[in-house]
Amino acid sequence: RSRRGPAQRRIWIPAAAAALIAALVMTFALPRSDDPPFVAEHTVAMTSEMPRVSAEIAMGRADGSNQPVRLKARGLSTTDAGFYTLWVIDDQHHAMSAATFRPEDDGTCIVMGVVPRNITWKQAAITMGDTPPTDTTMLAVGQF
Repeated sequence: RSRRGPAQRRIWIPAAAAALIAALVMTFALPRSDDPPFVAEHTVAMTSEMPRVSAEIAMGRADGSNQPVRLKARGLSTTDAGFYTLWVIDDQHHAMSAATFRPEDDGTCIVMGVVPRNITWKQAAITMGDTPPTDTTMLAVGQF
């Protein structure tokens, strides 16, 4: 028989729980070293006719056949649209969806997307829903 009392025998349960929580935090909260950092090659402020909307689009360093895109935006309504789409547009006015997103409750967001790198992108635009960008549907636009 053990000479330890019930309280001493159960002390390992909280210690094990604390170790498990620490392991989970280390696994999920710390950045992964295999994810390359985003390095912006071109950053452009987007303009909007809506005074509350401000946005910045950045094209990142290409990796293989892909080029990352990062959007930082503020002032987007969470009630006007179920979601928004970030578009990139080439010099022949062909548009490609780079990301679909919904801003946080305060209207801010940081969105990462990927587009093919072998195309010269001239413009970026934000629209409500999956509506393609036109002069009347663009909420914000930026020229590269």
